[in-house]
Amino acid sequence: MTFLDGLAFILEIFQVFKLLSPFVNDSGKSPFQKKNEMTTDLIHKPANQLKHAAESAKRPLLSGVFFLLLAIVILPLRSGAETELKDKSPETPWHINADKIDYNKNTHLYSAEGNVIITKENDQIVSDKIRLNSDTMETVATGNVVISSKGNKLTGSKVSMDLNAKTGTISDGTIFIEANHYYISGKKIEKTGPTTYEGDSVCITACDGDKPDWKISGKDLDVSIGGYGKVKHAILWLKEIPVFYTPFFIFPVKLKRQSGFLSPQFNFSKRKGLQYEQPFFWALNDSSDITVNGHYMEKRGFQTGIEYRYALSTRSKGSFLYDFMDDQKTDPDGTDKDWGYTDANDLVASRPNTERYWFRAKINQEMPENTFLKFDLDWVSDQDYLREFKDGYTGFSDTDAYFTENFGRSLDRYDDSIRINKIGVNKNWQTYSLNAGVLWYDDVLIRRSHTMNAGLPVDQDNYTLQKLPYVMFSGLKQKIDNTPFYYDLSSEYTYYFRKDTDTSDDIGKQIKQMNDLRLKGHQLDMYPRFYLPLRYRHYFLFEPSAGYRKTLWYIDDMPENMDYPYDVPHHLDRDYYDIKLSLSSEIYRIYPFEIFDISKIRHTVKPEIIWEYIPDNHFEKYPLFEKQVEKMNIITVSFIHLFTSKSYVKTQSEEEMSGSEPEFAYRQFLRFMIEQSYNLNDNTPQDWIDKSDEFSPLYLELKWMPYDIVSFSGDTRWSYTKNKLISKNIGSTFSTRRGDFFTLEYRQKEDDVTPLNSGESIAASISLILTEKLSVYSEYERNIAEGNYIKRRLGFVFSKQCWEIDISYIDEDEDQKLGVMVNLKGLGELETNFASP
Repeated sequence: MTFLDGLAFILEIFQVFKLLSPFVNDSGKSPFQKKNEMTTDLIHKPANQLKHAAESAKRPLLSGVFFLLLAIVILPLRSGAETELKDKSPETPWHINADKIDYNKNTHLYSAEGNVIITKENDQIVSDKIRLNSDTMETVATGNVVISSKGNKLTGSKVSMDLNAKTGTISDGTIFIEANHYYISGKKIEKTGPTTYEGDSVCITACDGDKPDWKISGKDLDVSIGGYGKVKHAILWLKEIPVFYTPFFIFPVKLKRQSGFLSPQFNFSKRKGLQYEQPFFWALNDSSDITVNGHYMEKRGFQTGIEYRYALSTRSKGSFLYDFMDDQKTDPDGTDKDWGYTDANDLVASRPNTERYWFRAKINQEMPENTFLKFDLDWVSDQDYLREFKDGYTGFSDTDAYFTENFGRSLDRYDDSIRINKIGVNKNWQTYSLNAGVLWYDDVLIRRSHTMNAGLPVDQDNYTLQKLPYVMFSGLKQKIDNTPFYYDLSSEYTYYFRKDTDTSDDIGKQIKQMNDLRLKGHQLDMYPRFYLPLRYRHYFLFEPSAGYRKTLWYIDDMPENMDYPYDVPHHLDRDYYDIKLSLSSEIYRIYPFEIFDISKIRHTVKPEIIWEYIPDNHFEKYPLFEKQVEKMNIITVSFIHLFTSKSYVKTQSEEEMSGSEPEFAYRQFLRFMIEQSYNLNDNTPQDWIDKSDEFSPLYLELKWMPYDIVSFSGDTRWSYTKNKLISKNIGSTFSTRRGDFFTLEYRQKEDDVTPLNSGESIAASISLILTEKLSVYSEYERNIAEGNYIKRRLGFVFSKQCWEIDISYIDEDEDQKLGVMVNLKGLGELETNFASP
């Protein structure tokens, strides 16, 4: 073999293995992530062109002689041969290993035999023998053929392939798709394109091993990597037992967003009857998509849901969702437990409407000059809708979780009849910020009362206070030049708007608070505050501060027939000052504590005394747009105890063996707080639960985390007047590293002023892994004050490598369900719910 023949052989092998795309490609990407791609420079070149290229490389002459001698010694490669081929990226060459490599220049046939291994980074081809015709680019690999790239594998006893057309036949073949953990196997599989396959009789499974727990057999396979797989006459087998047949079966083989039907859901419940829910996903482009969801309910009708999403960047994205339906059932007087929900007030809990809908949206938009826009919309037809449709593809739970994860803002509670709608713009500087926008509180009950049918409750006046618009300018606490003084600033302009202000009824004419509900107008509030922090060594920090607040109002025209107890002009102003003195310290001591991996414990005590004073400026004569300012003369004393452990990251023996310096981790495992306020005024603050004359309830708080897997928390308030605990909240969590957990919460509160805020409840949840395959779980929540339960749930999960079954009983919101969910991993979930007998 001449030098030119040897060089031509190397160049031909280089092209051959570049032509193995999509299983081996020069981009470093997984072939299943590439769609309809073909590298144009991999087309076979005639041998004379290769020789011409080789001749141009014979410079200088000494190099040519050297390579000629090298070729005579090494070529043809035999017995444990290895060579290195470089493409456009010479730093990542192909490495070819085989027991023997030959080239026939007459037939242009390359042969590699014996433990053939061809590798480049994560791509690899393994076989016993390979034959390649460089004229036709047809190759045959035989004997334990494995072609792998980025975790995806194609195996077979024999692979015949046209590398130009990227088509071929795999005998006794199996395609493994790592992203979905699919095994697709058949006696004969045709490769019809770079990422497409067909087969006559195939089996599909996500189970490892030769005898899978489940598989789907079918005819006429059609698979597109990155899209969907389709088979006809599909049969689901559990082990060797056929359990389900369908004439047509589609399964996802997606590696990126692609249009198509998503997995359906089947349910049956007492309130809705038989249900079928089928979403369709439409990928408009790389940055936007639409999902249309059809939800059939036997007892309620048909619900349609539409969702549009876009994502221009991680900081600029939005989502709009709209559901609507014509409900066949109503709850006209609020007493029908089958189609409505029990409420504290039967009058406002009625739902006579059949047209039901929910429109919600969120937007995060990055704008120039470090400015951001945020938009929140939550508009629902009635107060029962979100309780009725709490679950499902477009239900409240999934929507709230999606908004929280992607936009950082959650929805109002599903049982809250007042929904917040907001659009705002934020601009930040280093020490200042500007926020502006509009805020609309939609009171669903009041809005709906204006559209009730004749014979039902009369319209209610809508006194809901709106902010249309608001502008806030704030400054962080910062130093004033080279002085020892600091200051911060908060200011806001708001136009307070109420929809109903002109009424002639007699309600509340003599009561200022009720008349305030009819006022609307402008408010400008400015509130700078100045600080002088004084520190005595490391012992004490004394910080006096004073604030001055100026508020201006312009009241719109008064409603007719309004008897206001004060002479309220259009223009009002108020100013007052407040004083705050804070004395605090931080004392700590470090104790040696050589137990387990703990080396030391630090105990820190933070005592603090605060005096707050606001003079009496007869605040009650000003419009009640927001929470009323109260006079204040209160002293608050608090103590905070913190315990922090210092632990070795590695054991001392491990550090001695490695000769490294000790590394430590710090963890705060105990926090205890006690707080008490003393009122020097003759009035009791509105937010004090205990209406004693002098002392506020004694507040205690404890958080204890002795280990990473155990935590306790609790807080309580002690009333001196009642000589008992008036509120207490206790919670604990136990977990194990294998996944077991137990939580327990107890809450109790007494409120004489607002009895509806009083209550006593307990909630517990547990999940135990009994064996490697079996686990059980349970939830229970009970309203102790009313003597009834809120939620009960009991279930178990049996799980294996490629499937699991979840059976549960749920009793919640006046509905009972027996749920059965089977998850065939890789294909999605098949779920069925049955009403309890």
